[in-house]
Amino acid sequence: MTCLLLGSAVFFLHTVGFFAVVGLEKEIAGEIVEMRRVRGEIVRAIEAVEDADQRTVLEMRYLAGWRFDAIAREMHYDRTWILEIHKRGVGGGGTDYRHKSTPGCDMIYSWRVGR
Repeated sequence: MTCLLLGSAVFFLHTVGFFAVVGLEKEIAGEIVEMRRVRGEIVRAIEAVEDADQRTVLEMRYLAGWRFDAIAREMHYDRTWILEIHKRGVGGGGTDYRHKSTPGCDMIYSWRVGR
């Protein structure tokens, strides 16, 4: 009798664990869909940037996950200049250096600062 109870308890825990895993899989799948949606928005916002250097910095930073110092080395610019190009690319620059206000980049800036 004790073995039967123990066996039933183990089966019950195994079944509960199975449903917990299925629930987590569904939750993760939903998060993946949301992440793909956000990535699509980021891609569209970056594609809307007219300046090639700004677009490159934004792609390397937000799509490839590069650090600013690595971007600077790859593009053969000083890190400070990469930060300036980035700032202008997300809409924080002035009217010099081929900067044009890009509506889509407000979304990147908001996402970056967590607003």
